[in-house]
Amino acid sequence: MVVHQHVDGVQELLWKGRKLDYSAMEKPQRQAPTADGKEVNARVDKALAGRTTSYKPAADHPLHKMRIGRILNEGRAVL
Repeated sequence: MVVHQHVDGVQELLWKGRKLDYSAMEKPQRQAPTADGKEVNARVDKALAGRTTSYKPAADHPLHKMRIGRILNEGRAVL
């Protein structure tokens, strides 16, 4: 591929002697401003504080009815 830039600023792409059509794309803008280390740590701490880790399903939850690890059909264990 050969790129020709003419004096008037026009660019031309050539591949094996044939001119190729192209369009230039603009660089995408950042979605959020850059955060420093202190701000990142504060956001992580806030997110972790709002998390609950002591969830226990109710006694009638379907999870308790599963037969994991018990011997089922034909004497085979299901893991």
